[in-house]
Amino acid sequence: MKLLYKAIIYYLLISLLFLIAGGVIIYLKTDELINNDTKNYLINREEIVTTQILNKIPIEYLNNYEQVIAVSKDPAEVGALKLSDTLIYDIIDDKMIPYTHLNVVREIGRNHYKIDIYKSHIESKKFLVGIFKALIYEFVVLLVVLSIFNFFISRSLWFPFYDTLNKIRTYRLGSEKKIIYRKTNTREFIELNDLLQKMTSRIVNDYNSQKEFTENASHEIQTPLAIINSKVNRLMESANLSEENFKHIQSIYNATRRLSKINKGLLLLTKIENKQYKGKKHIDLSQVVQGLLKEFEEIISLKNLTLQTEIKSLSHQMNPDLAQIMISNLLRNSIKYALPHGFLKIKIEEKKIIFCNEGAPLSIDPELMFDRFVKTDGQSLGLGLSIVKKICDQYHIDIAYQYIKGFHTFILYFNSELAQN
Repeated sequence: MKLLYKAIIYYLLISLLFLIAGGVIIYLKTDELINNDTKNYLINREEIVTTQILNKIPIEYLNNYEQVIAVSKDPAEVGALKLSDTLIYDIIDDKMIPYTHLNVVREIGRNHYKIDIYKSHIESKKFLVGIFKALIYEFVVLLVVLSIFNFFISRSLWFPFYDTLNKIRTYRLGSEKKIIYRKTNTREFIELNDLLQKMTSRIVNDYNSQKEFTENASHEIQTPLAIINSKVNRLMESANLSEENFKHIQSIYNATRRLSKINKGLLLLTKIENKQYKGKKHIDLSQVVQGLLKEFEEIISLKNLTLQTEIKSLSHQMNPDLAQIMISNLLRNSIKYALPHGFLKIKIEEKKIIFCNEGAPLSIDPELMFDRFVKTDGQSLGLGLSIVKKICDQYHIDIAYQYIKGFHTFILYFNSELAQN
């Protein structure tokens, strides 16, 4: 979950807790005020009734649904004002209605009067419920408004951070473009951008030094290797070599050939990483595949492989040399690791090329397949698949590997739209 959304959620939870607590407090205080108002109302009504009795108004005229006055025969309760809650049956609504009941006995003249006054809670409760509903509505609206404002304000505040994050994510080592961070007046983001600027500059310098060393080393090694190969060839052609010496020289020859291939592969990887293969155009990959199959006809025949092809037209925008290298490496890999007298299938569909060969299961994790110099069964896979992966990354081609029912399968997925960019 994004930091922005986490902050909003925490803010909403805290706001909700405070709003709930505030709502409960307001409800309780309002209820207390209503109860006090009811008490004062009943006391005032009792004082009015007492005044009316003093003014000789007959009690028959004073009695009604919420007010009952009668002559008391128990003078002991004089002056003891009592308030209590009670329920009274309402004929109209056909239910019990809550009331507050005031009961008192007053001595007026020579008589004692029992006064009972009732005040319904209905209006008060309606008023209280109305206030509570209004508060809930107001709180909900407030939460929504605060959430919206907080979202836009937070997004605005965090925009420099996300901009920096996006630039770091899309930055490619070796790119000639420098990262230009968005200006901000937030101290923490300024420090972050400064730190990232220093870090990327240090990484780029180290990368350029390593790249320069690799290029120089590869170029310098080529000449000695060519000289060694030439001398070894001459020695192998000598007629006076013993069988033992011939074996030693042949071993040297094989080692220098392998070293030469590794050197060329590393040099090729360096050129690809440095984007030295800049020219690109629409390449008919079906023609590339068919041309390479003709080149490898002899090797396929020597291994007695059963070749099956299903080739449709497929083009992709990329460098012609790299297209040749990519297809050649995958095809050579499929032939090399196919079982003798086994099955080999090359299939081209819409936006997809499949290389499939019958072979033994891998002894390594398939995810390491495209790493450099990964060893399987004591032998290194070399640089062929690493070079393929680099080419695929450069031209927005997805490559996948799977092993199903005794068959190794490499699949190239082409995205023409991304390749245009």
